[in-house]
Amino acid sequence: MGAVDEKEMLMKWWNGNKTPPATAIPTLIKKDNGYQLNCETDGASIGYKILNGGEELKKQIAPQYSFDMMWTYGVPNGNETMLDTPWNIYQDGEILQLQPGKQLVVNAKRIGYTTAKKTFTIN
Repeated sequence: MGAVDEKEMLMKWWNGNKTPPATAIPTLIKKDNGYQLNCETDGASIGYKILNGGEELKKQIAPQYSFDMMWTYGVPNGNETMLDTPWNIYQDGEILQLQPGKQLVVNAKRIGYTTAKKTFTIN
């Protein structure tokens, strides 16, 4: 990879554009036995959190690590900082059991693409 200029490599990933493509907005599919998630962007990963209606996304104090550098966004490796609580990783075909009044916060991302976020309220 070192023989290819980084800008050229990014433009190849981005189909010749100067900005990254967008990850498609995830969709929620109602099934007889629950719900499934889908993202039309090939190779996208989907993370999700199930919240009570009106609940905010939570943060926690935890050590932050980077395995390729000594520093991560100005925080020395292993130092505690305020981070998002972990996301659940959606597995293709997984059935989610969601009760009325819950909110499903979904975060879909393909490497090199912009992130797509959506919140679903279950009725």
